[in-house]
Amino acid sequence: MFARECRRQDAPEGHRGSNIEGFNYFLKRAFDILCSAILVAFLFPIILLAGFAVLIFDGRGVLFRQERIGVHGRAFEMLKLRTMENRTADLVHREYVQHWIRDSQDPGADYDRTSATDREVFKLCDDPRITKIGKFLRRFSLDELPQLWNVLRGDMSLIGPRPALPYEVELYQEWHRRRLEGMPGITGLWQVSGRNRVSFDDMVRLDVKYLEDWSLSSDIRILLHTIPVLLRGEGL
Repeated sequence: MFARECRRQDAPEGHRGSNIEGFNYFLKRAFDILCSAILVAFLFPIILLAGFAVLIFDGRGVLFRQERIGVHGRAFEMLKLRTMENRTADLVHREYVQHWIRDSQDPGADYDRTSATDREVFKLCDDPRITKIGKFLRRFSLDELPQLWNVLRGDMSLIGPRPALPYEVELYQEWHRRRLEGMPGITGLWQVSGRNRVSFDDMVRLDVKYLEDWSLSSDIRILLHTIPVLLRGEGL
């Protein structure tokens, strides 16, 4: 069972550790609060409309709440608009994550889940649990917009590593835990780098590079690069 909180360890020799410390932390946090407040004010009608669409087409349970692991191993409740059928099991995703981390395979690749369900090989992007309106919301990342409240609450940052699931962290090697040295983000370096179909190890390397090389200008650059990704419907 993954501990809900883990102590930060000094970076191993040869590793610089996160650059988001001291003044840099407060600078990043101020940027997050300012930008998130502006985005909430500007996007609130879209969030309401998307939530109303979920309610009309898929019924109650508009918000999806899920435990994620944040900075230094602290658990928090992440918010999303629901894109799957109510009360869906997470077995499929657990197997997918296990395959991706242990084998460090391309996350878009097919994988065989016949041992668990006696079904055909299929791609997770064709997950049958996702509703019709959910597919649209995911395509333009509208389901991620409630995470702006996570940013304002201090659970997340606008930019950072993808929020980890508890059962995902249980599979981490020690060096993988370096991605927990910074707040998880709604978007990040690997999502906008043109390498959104990378292996898990490569994703961690990009996360660590982001944390080590952090600057306010890098956050602004990633945020600006996120906009065309969303407009093209490529998701995050």
